[in-house]
Amino acid sequence: FDPEMKTSMGAGFACYTIQHDLIIGCVDDSTDARRLMGYCLDDYKGNWLIDAGNGHHSGQVLIGNVKDIKDLQNGFDKGAGTVDKLPMPTLQAPSLLMPTAKEAPQQDCAEAVETEDQSPVINQAMATLVLQFVYLLSKQRLPWMGAYIDLDTLQTTPVPAEPETIARMLSVKVETLIRPEEPMCH
Repeated sequence: FDPEMKTSMGAGFACYTIQHDLIIGCVDDSTDARRLMGYCLDDYKGNWLIDAGNGHHSGQVLIGNVKDIKDLQNGFDKGAGTVDKLPMPTLQAPSLLMPTAKEAPQQDCAEAVETEDQSPVINQAMATLVLQFVYLLSKQRLPWMGAYIDLDTLQTTPVPAEPETIARMLSVKVETLIRPEEPMCH
């Protein structure tokens, strides 16, 4: 966030006017940064948040635009095959807001590679995964709301952007996530 864009205070956070359709957060263990990004992002106003984080050899990329479970209603248009409401990364993985057990000051990525706390290629892998999300989102054909990568096993596990997936994840009914079909005019 650009500090010059500060406009208000709320819930103990400085908030910024977000004038972008997409915010990409690459903050690893910073729960405060994730909380601030989520707090300042207006629900369902065209803004999407991609959260990328990684450990030594693995990481995740999650995308969403809705903070409150009840606001996910009617987000899927089965007829058009589209979705315009997905849970924020912190709804998908609440553990992103849990403080880590690390006592040591956080290293930057270059220091982490130098001390072998991080694989020398994990950041490039994460950047590639984020860019693929951005590319497919820009083409309006992103089929996932998340993906997990593990370089030790060379596995990537996508999380499909489907009402059934969200219903299981958040304990809601599938029907509430699907937009009712418009009656045909005769």
